[in-house]
Amino acid sequence: MIRGLRDIQTLGGLAHRAATGTRRRALNELAHLEQAKEQLEREFGVWTTNQKRVGSRLQLVRQRIA
Repeated sequence: MIRGLRDIQTLGGLAHRAATGTRRRALNELAHLEQAKEQLEREFGVWTTNQKRVGSRLQLVRQRIA
């Protein structure tokens, strides 16, 4: 709600507000990507651990068969 001339944004103020929003969006996207990267790294660690465990079990079964 505009109450007077003092409340009307200047072009410079509007440009600053737009730039601030752009920076905020970029920072939010960066934070989101960082969280996604961390989650994928955790999942990869779990997957690697499971793969090693399955590999050792498979090796034991192969030894018992032979």
